[in-house]
Amino acid sequence: FASCAQLSDGAARMFRLLSVSPGPDIGLPAAASLAAIPADQARRLLDELTTAYLVEEHQPERFVVHDPLRRYAAELAQANEGAAELDAATRRLLDHYLRGMHAAVSLIYPARPPVPLVPPVAGVQAVSFGSAAEALAWCRAERPAVQALVTYAARHDDFGAYCWQLPWAMAPVLSRGGFPRDYLALQRIAIAAATGLGDPLGQGIAN
Repeated sequence: FASCAQLSDGAARMFRLLSVSPGPDIGLPAAASLAAIPADQARRLLDELTTAYLVEEHQPERFVVHDPLRRYAAELAQANEGAAELDAATRRLLDHYLRGMHAAVSLIYPARPPVPLVPPVAGVQAVSFGSAAEALAWCRAERPAVQALVTYAARHDDFGAYCWQLPWAMAPVLSRGGFPRDYLALQRIAIAAATGLGDPLGQGIAN
């Protein structure tokens, strides 16, 4: 892909890191968290990638990397980033979604008992919501990406707490939103993760 050779360093890095996100698309704040940069800087880099036809903005502030380009980005990431940085990017993305889901569901269902979240990760962009309707719309837009990311993270050993906390955070969105199969699939992941960690709180919640 010759257009990659013309990218700025920042856009080239963003392109590589986008391969970490296993969902069907990614929103602007999530992409900023992935790269640990401010949202306005991420917007400029994504615009550069869009102009180079490496990324498609298929909805406002939602971006797709199509499969052949995703595979190429993954090859570049493996060659240039190293395992530690790719793990760190995955953790930032998990943290972004965990805190976003927690904030959204807390607004939609304010009577729901809270759970202490894992410590925050540096570089993650927060999302905020002006209303329960706005929060619900965000949850619906991000649901496929979050499910894909939890499924991916469950296959690795370093993200166990996220693998029960994210299913807990989004459980009402799935169970009350008409996605019972997805709810059960994530609950199975949550139970396995909490059990593997020996985390009694996680085990109690997941069960």
